[in-house]
Amino acid sequence: MTTVIGRIIEVLSYLCFFDIYYNIVVTEERFQHFAFTRKGESKIRILAKMSHQSNSENKHDILGIEHSSQLLSLFKKEGEENEYLILSEKLIKINRKGKKQERVLIITNKAIYNTKIGKYNKSQRRIQITDLAMITVSTTSHEFVLHVPSEYDYHLCSSNSAAIVEKLTKLYNKQTNAELLIVKSDLQHLKDVKLLYLFISGVICVGQYNIDIFCLLFIVRFLFCLFVIDSLFASE
Repeated sequence: MTTVIGRIIEVLSYLCFFDIYYNIVVTEERFQHFAFTRKGESKIRILAKMSHQSNSENKHDILGIEHSSQLLSLFKKEGEENEYLILSEKLIKINRKGKKQERVLIITNKAIYNTKIGKYNKSQRRIQITDLAMITVSTTSHEFVLHVPSEYDYHLCSSNSAAIVEKLTKLYNKQTNAELLIVKSDLQHLKDVKLLYLFISGVICVGQYNIDIFCLLFIVRFLFCLFVIDSLFASE
């Protein structure tokens, strides 16, 4: 019986050592390329006036499509009431295979649109501002990733990335009264940052359900421990 108890203590010690190693060593290795920034409420200034003025010039409407019939058609078919343009520009979209595609990014007070160049009346994808969970920004290139757990991530590249992220941060704060998590990475090419999002949030989104990764790991380790203990008693 003493031998069995000794083995149980040995197994539990191993699991504790694993937790310490994971939390200190693995965490440090995973985070050495990343710096997390959360802007404090005092540093986030909500725009004093978000109402659209049709006769004013939008300096972020780089494509000059604010009053185009195509954009109005897009809003009519896919938009919401009182939706208006905040930003428009050409950029590079990077798909899952790493292929680069020229696209148009349209940001409104309600959503983010991805359209083909010259075809602004129909979007390839529409992302609600409130569906954003996090943005990863490269500090060594123009790449950034919009993390949308309810769908899939949006990998982009633009020399105007800082302005885009700033606009999205303010819009998110305006609509949710919460801060959007911005992760800065010194990686030049943001590959597999989906894993980073899962690691940071600790949540896997499966359909309508959110599964806590760390809780799941704890349950698996606990069941494994019970299995080992049962095996030890069975061998006596």
